[in-house]
Amino acid sequence: MRKTAEPLNMDGLSNLNAQVLNFTFRKKPRARPFLIGGLGMAIGSILTPLLAAPILGLVGFGAAGPVAGTMAAAIQSGMGSIAAGSPFALAQSIAMGGAAVPLAGVAAGGGILSGISFAIAKLFGA
Repeated sequence: MRKTAEPLNMDGLSNLNAQVLNFTFRKKPRARPFLIGGLGMAIGSILTPLLAAPILGLVGFGAAGPVAGTMAAAIQSGMGSIAAGSPFALAQSIAMGGAAVPLAGVAAGGGILSGISFAIAKLFGA
């Protein structure tokens, strides 16, 4: 005999989420890497805009322009005149705080972390 469904409240919704995750992780082990990959995509998409400027700073994109003696300066010297809207100009603008990370960059960051987390999950049998 089936139980009748109770109306969902916030406690019921939390319980439902817990039941779904419990079922997925215990009863469907082949789904685990995909869930972990999806979580990696969400985390990567959130972290990409936050970490873009500091990472560009490590490469040599500074608040006042490319820092002398860094990889960014070497790239700029090899390119000559930098066109507005070029990937180099966009990277410099992000490092200076003038531009946001484009949606394609956020998607790429999410995809990279998703792939890494999926591969690690498969490798370690999560």
